[in-house]
Amino acid sequence: MLDRDCSAQKVGAHILRTFFTIGKPSKEVALVLPKKAPAKRFTKPTLFDVATEFELKGSRTCQDDADTFFNHYESNGWKVGKNGMKNWKATVAQWHKRNKEGNTHGKNQPAKVSDLDLDGIDY
Repeated sequence: MLDRDCSAQKVGAHILRTFFTIGKPSKEVALVLPKKAPAKRFTKPTLFDVATEFELKGSRTCQDDADTFFNHYESNGWKVGKNGMKNWKATVAQWHKRNKEGNTHGKNQPAKVSDLDLDGIDY
């Protein structure tokens, strides 16, 4: 009769379980672990997909935003910094949020000549 105590150790893709009777090992059973599903590879969206996503987010200028977004990421190989993009829909959401707030995707716009205060400069 087997006691309820057992020990387990991971060996490769198996778990090796040793069941104990009173004091000494009696049986070893190898259980196969389920395989992990392979990670989905990133597939780049089409311009239509991006425009549709901007429209769903409520962008007033969805085609302009979609063109800018698509051309930006197409030119840099669909990378975010040095890392490959994992979820373009989340990136569209972030892009749209920044546009609504008036940000320029982390970059400062060059100052217009009309915005500069040139009165205080000695020539």
